[in-house]
Amino acid sequence: MGVQGLWTVVHPCARPIKLETLNKKRLAVDASIWIYQFLKAVRDKEGNALRNSHIVGFFRRICKLLYFGIQPVFVFDGGAPVLKRQTIANRKKRREGRREDAVRTAGKLLAVQLQRSAEEEAATRRRGRTENEEEVPDNPVYVGDAFITEQEKQQTRSFKKKDAYHLPELQTSLEEMGAPNDPRIMS
Repeated sequence: MGVQGLWTVVHPCARPIKLETLNKKRLAVDASIWIYQFLKAVRDKEGNALRNSHIVGFFRRICKLLYFGIQPVFVFDGGAPVLKRQTIANRKKRREGRREDAVRTAGKLLAVQLQRSAEEEAATRRRGRTENEEEVPDNPVYVGDAFITEQEKQQTRSFKKKDAYHLPELQTSLEEMGAPNDPRIMS
């Protein structure tokens, strides 16, 4: 929350200065702002807060101040005033309310989508088959079965495994299987 209107009061005499000019001087630092900055701003690639980022950030900034000969004095302003606590509580309530609204809206959208898909499915059932749908033949011939004889079909159907490692008997010898004229081997 901060001090309301502070910068309007300070603005006429505020000017940027170099850190070297503060050599051998004491500088008051609002510790709560630093902590908040490091906890909120320092994130990993996925956007998650890094562990101990406030400690590392504090250390680096302190080192920089000490490098320039500045003596930092950290100000911890104590607990939040009543007005600030009320403002934070109101913000939290609004956030939770928005979250509940989002969940409720998502539920309504899901219900509408499910209703629409159910209505479309019912409409297609009522219409029956559409004109562009092909009729499946009674005895279809699949590509894998096109060049197989009836005897081979019966053999593959009648094979029953005795265990998980049982394989059907080979009709050809192993030497013929690796022959250059074997149609299963592509070269």
